Amino acid sequence: MRHPKNRLPNSRSEGAEETVALLWRRPPGLHPRFISLLATTAFALLPNSAAFAACVLGPTAGNTIYTCDSGSSGGSLTDADGIGRVNMKLDQNYFNMSGGTIDRNLVTGFDKDTIILSGGTIGGNISVSGGNDSVTVTGGTVGGDILMSVGADNFVWNGGGIIYGAVDLGGDNDIAKLSNLTNANLGATDAISGGLGTDALTLDNVKLDGVSRLQNWESIGATNDTQLTLDSNLVLGDSGTGTGSLSVDAASTLYGGGFNASIQAFTAGQLASVTNAGRIDLTNGSTGATDSLTISGNYTGLGGLLLIQTELGDDSSASDKLVLSGGTASGSTGIGVINVGGAGAATTADGIMVVQAVNGATSGAGTFALDAPVAAGAFEYYLFKGGVSAGSEENWYLRSTLITPTSPAA
Repeated sequence: MRHPKNRLPNSRSEGAEETVALLWRRPPGLHPRFISLLATTAFALLPNSAAFAACVLGPTAGNTIYTCDSGSSGGSLTDADGIGRVNMKLDQNYFNMSGGTIDRNLVTGFDKDTIILSGGTIGGNISVSGGNDSVTVTGGTVGGDILMSVGADNFVWNGGGIIYGAVDLGGDNDIAKLSNLTNANLGATDAISGGLGTDALTLDNVKLDGVSRLQNWESIGATNDTQLTLDSNLVLGDSGTGTGSLSVDAASTLYGGGFNASIQAFTAGQLASVTNAGRIDLTNGSTGATDSLTISGNYTGLGGLLLIQTELGDDSSASDKLVLSGGTASGSTGIGVINVGGAGAATTADGIMVVQAVNGATSGAGTFALDAPVAAGAFEYYLFKGGVSAGSEENWYLRSTLITPTSPAA
């Protein structure tokens, strides 16, 4: 069924249309709409190889559903208006659409199917059945969902196109890659789900607000200047696997300010995993220093950065902070501090907390370090693991030292 909130202007319900077939013989008395279609389109179900049988374009008069139900099939649609629905019922279907309009659904049968959409409009769903299927979107519009069933499926979305429904790769171990996309492409998509199984998602030069729509992935990799903005919790894994991992490469950024979100495992009690070689930036939230990001699991710094806003003052000063819950922090991460209105002051107790450890989380002695000197007024701030109060041993604090004036040269 087409996604209900995104019906396109020419869409119609499934039951309201006349029915057509792509059969081996063309009956007499073609509907005028079909004659117009023949004049304006290059739509042909052709064999993918010499061994494949071809479906012949020959619908019954008055029909707008095209069905291929003999042999193996391939197809191509470059420019047509008003096709109601395309059913490709055979094994090893191949369909390449670069223009025109299918008012309702594009549906394939079992076995290994390949769908390529580079232009045109599909008003309903793209639905592929069981088998190791492939769907590639580089342009065009899908008014409904992309539904991939059981099988080791592959989904590619590169450089263009809009999907108004959800993307669901279904069961088994699937792979997806999104490349060169922005919110203009991704903003209308409700969810991008790996489904059950061990699923891997690569984001390559992607700008995405609303990361919570990434669902049921055991592995998410942000690469090549990808920018991800958390809008709520990012949940890794599914009901079968329980957890997953997020990696941020050296050119990419995870924006975590504004929502006090968490990165967590699907199953309570399990630990997620975050690897940071790029930037975790908490400065994109409010103008004040009140944002936090919780990692409920293990964190590994691979020379990446944690960027925070801090009011550089005394022990009571506000600061953004990274919260580590229940896991282990390791590796090396530089902390970049942006002063928001602090005039500098003496710290006399724990200091200003910038990393908080809860629920038994631990970190190594060199896991965090300042990326650059931090100073305000007459005070310079240094980073320390642990405070002076009980239970603060695994937290990280900024503590100030009065800058000693340099004596003028004689």
